[in-house]
Amino acid sequence: MIRDNEEYHLKTLLELLKNNYFFVNNFVTENLVVLLVDRMLNDPNQKQSNEFFEKKYLEIFRAFCICGDEVNSDNQVLILNKFIKKIAENPENSIFEIKLSKRKN
Repeated sequence: MIRDNEEYHLKTLLELLKNNYFFVNNFVTENLVVLLVDRMLNDPNQKQSNEFFEKKYLEIFRAFCICGDEVNSDNQVLILNKFIKKIAENPENSIFEIKLSKRKN
């Protein structure tokens, strides 16, 4: 059934985002990114279906950042900041390991 098919939902969302400069530049908000980051890091199915889990969220984030031949660096920064902040808040529950080091000037 379409209603319960996450792969269908992903394909539909990605098709709507594909080269949609207007959406990417105007409707990707902090709230939307926080919602997706929370779901990505707290998805109860992530351990059972890691490949689909990673693909689902990473393709959405990629579509938020790359539209046609343009890169939306504001969306990149927003996603990275929210993603890293969320992991830093609760690193023991994260499936991701991020090592931050000071940048040399």
